[in-house]
Amino acid sequence: MDLLVVALCLSFVTYLYFVRNPMKHSKKFIMRRFVNWCPMAMTYAFLYMARYNLTVSKNAFGSLMSISDFGIIFGFGTLVYGLSFLLNGPLVDKIGGKKGILIAIY
Repeated sequence: MDLLVVALCLSFVTYLYFVRNPMKHSKKFIMRRFVNWCPMAMTYAFLYMARYNLTVSKNAFGSLMSISDFGIIFGFGTLVYGLSFLLNGPLVDKIGGKKGILIAIY
């Protein structure tokens, strides 16, 4: 049910995106922009959801994940994120954000 609500909201926002066109861009331009950026935005959102979903998982697992297990997983995740930020930040600045997120997908 929740997935249906999310899908309906996403469909409505997409519909509004195509119907409202205050700058009077061509349909071809709008479609190309949507095809380029919608998958990027969804990928970015899913990557961040995966990163922040650990707290939700801990509550769902209940006693299967202790507080010390959560701390170890969260600590290593934060460490890897911080170290990769030092490498990926300048790399993505050099090659461009679109190519950078495509590399992050794979």
